[in-house]
Amino acid sequence: KCSPTTSSGQKVRWYGITPPISEDLPLETDLIQTRKLIECLRSCDIFEDYLEQQHRYVTLESLFKEWLKEMCVEMNVPEIVKDNVGGKVLPFGSYRLGAYSKGNQQVSYADVRH
Repeated sequence: KCSPTTSSGQKVRWYGITPPISEDLPLETDLIQTRKLIECLRSCDIFEDYLEQQHRYVTLESLFKEWLKEMCVEMNVPEIVKDNVGGKVLPFGSYRLGAYSKGNQQVSYADVRH
């Protein structure tokens, strides 16, 4: 594998398979265009507000807890263990990165602990 270096001989690091298109900071015109795009998207009601995000998370958490109880019953787990089984719902992918719009499906996985 080829490791690119800077003109000073330092290795360039990046995450992912390919290097970034550019490592330059955005120009003022780029920042202005980004602000205009965000304003346009907000006017179209694309983004979820905080209450909608919280509702989504609480709903997902309750579904997860319900599923955990069902699994414990199915697996004949003793009551003392059932009371201590828990976990956390963790988003990943585009949802974790904040690249989603209102009403999109949230991709998450559950980290079960007991």
